[in-house]
Amino acid sequence: MIYVSTAAFVGGWEEEPNVNSPDIQKYAKIATRNISNSMYSPFHMNMMKVSKAEKQIVSGVNYKLEVHIGPSECRRDGNYTVQEIEDCPLQKCDGKLQCPNIEKGETL
Repeated sequence: MIYVSTAAFVGGWEEEPNVNSPDIQKYAKIATRNISNSMYSPFHMNMMKVSKAEKQIVSGVNYKLEVHIGPSECRRDGNYTVQEIEDCPLQKCDGKLQCPNIEKGETL
C-alpha cells in the first residue's frame, strides 16, 4: 500500500495561496476586532485587506496573517453591532508635507 500526501509536514508553516478564502477572511476579521479592542483609539479599527496568510498543521490549524487595518468612522463610544462596525467606512486622511530643503540633503 502506498500513501501520498501533498500537505506540509506537521509543525511547519505553509503559505496559504488564497488570502480571499472565506476562512482566511473570517479569521482576519476576528483578529482585527481583537486588535481594535486592545487599542486606545477613539475609533474602531477595520480590516482593509489580507496580504499574506500562512498555516501550521498541529493538532489543529494555526494561522499567521498579515492584515492591513485602519481607523473607521465609527467611534468606540457608539452603540454598534459587529456587522455595523465591519461595514463602517474607513477614515479618509489627507495630508500635505512641505520639504523646501530636500535638495540640499537635509533631513526632516
